[in-house]
Amino acid sequence: RSHRKGGLLWNDLRNSEFIPDVTQVMGHTPVRIPIIDKDDQTNSRNVFCDTHLGHYLVVDTETNEIEIYENK
Repeated sequence: RSHRKGGLLWNDLRNSEFIPDVTQVMGHTPVRIPIIDKDDQTNSRNVFCDTHLGHYLVVDTETNEIEIYENK
């Protein structure tokens, strides 16, 4: 069953917004490869990583760097 709107914490590619100084990691929007959408004005990123288990992310919490790997 498909819903047009999700719950309070639901966020996906269709309605994502940047939150200043925050990196958001989101699913619920299947993509072929992970997408990192950056906004320099707000110093924020939105990361879409729902590739049906095809990829995984490693986030360095010290540097805030994100590495993307393909599951083999």
